[in-house]
Amino acid sequence: MAKKRNTSEVTIASPEDASSFIASLQEAFPARHRSLADQERLREYLARFPNERLRSVMRRALMTMVQHPAEAEAKPSPAKSANRERKKSVKRAGRRR
Repeated sequence: MAKKRNTSEVTIASPEDASSFIASLQEAFPARHRSLADQERLREYLARFPNERLRSVMRRALMTMVQHPAEAEAKPSPAKSANRERKKSVKRAGRRR
């Protein structure tokens, strides 16, 4: 029987922290067919980080991937918010006539 882990003990990395960690990982190890030597280099690179950090980044990545599309749209970017406000003000101005 598999051992149950207490997931409440794992912290969740901030989106910015996880994004920067993954970007540095992708820069150091570009996507391509990896040889055994490349795989070993990747293992050594990841071994430098504490398990808690790797778990927190992975948890954030999984949360982002599994996030429902409606939830993702609930948090619009600042540019989208500005466009929406502009459209609302145009519609309101048109109704006043």
